[in-house]
Amino acid sequence: EPVELPFEEGGARVLLGDGTACFNVNALNTTYGEGAGDQTVAEFIRLAGHLGVSEFDAAALAQAIGDWVDEDTSRRPQGGEDEHYTVLPSPYRTGNQAMASVSELRAVKGVTRELYGALKPHLCAREGGAPSVINVNMLSERHAPVLAAALGPAVTPQMAADVISARPPGGWTSVDAFLATPPISDLELENGSRFAVSSRFLIARAEIVYDTALLEMTSVIDANEGAARVISRRLGAEE
Repeated sequence: EPVELPFEEGGARVLLGDGTACFNVNALNTTYGEGAGDQTVAEFIRLAGHLGVSEFDAAALAQAIGDWVDEDTSRRPQGGEDEHYTVLPSPYRTGNQAMASVSELRAVKGVTRELYGALKPHLCAREGGAPSVINVNMLSERHAPVLAAALGPAVTPQMAADVISARPPGGWTSVDAFLATPPISDLELENGSRFAVSSRFLIARAEIVYDTALLEMTSVIDANEGAARVISRRLGAEE
């Protein structure tokens, strides 16, 4: 529930929520053609497919993002380094570092307005480059594509939505309890390291009204091991 903070001539409204139910685009900073990296790319392709993107376009985008966030200048087969971006009508260079915001995706080769609109609600840009560890106790049915992609090719968004809707009233007490839920138990997952029952990342959104002015601010909080710190802050509405 939102927290209302009234003050003279205005007030603030603060909402705190989970920040783990997403695919971390910085996880695509992987060595092309290697096992762990290929698994991450495959998950991204599955997620994009659940959102109506063709496998060919999703694979090309995964490589373009990989070139954008890695530090080298070697172009992946369907990716793009500086030689692609510097000849555009309005030239610029690749980031060659992790994205600070998913909004940077709009500058990446192959990203259209429609593609960005479809993918953005299910993506995040987290530091470290590791896949997002999903808090299964904070999922809603709109997160079904993210959960289905993380669970593997045998799981459809509808199956993931059914799992979410069948969550115990108090939530799963452990990752093992989540993995024991049908039909997840039939997948024989090797480990549950992609899942958790608490959130490391939190999103704090504030709307501040003073007289006739409105200020919006969004902060991402890393609450790892209880030592909470703000890792990013954005003023203005989401792009």
